[in-house]
Amino acid sequence: MTEIPLTEFMNQRTADTVLVDVREQDEYEEAHIPGVVHIPLGQLSARTAEIPQPSGDDPIYVVCRSGKRSLQGAQVLSQAGLPAVSVMEGTLGWIEAGGEVRTGSQR
Repeated sequence: MTEIPLTEFMNQRTADTVLVDVREQDEYEEAHIPGVVHIPLGQLSARTAEIPQPSGDDPIYVVCRSGKRSLQGAQVLSQAGLPAVSVMEGTLGWIEAGGEVRTGSQR
């Protein structure tokens, strides 16, 4: 499991990048990164089958609000046997950097 700086993630992200948001529903609806797979941390181990497999050697990225839960989520995914997992700085950093966000339940 590795951590990726926000600017590096923003520059490398493609339409095929798999990003899992492990925040609670109300946090997700408040603001989230477009295209994320939303699975709250407490449900993650039971719902790993819902996570698309990344293309090639790309990792699955995990994000939360500020970084603590994403580390826990990455550990859950690694223990579940998913391929390379990386942690991205939180959604707050994404917003501060001017990244696009969506609200509500739209993906």
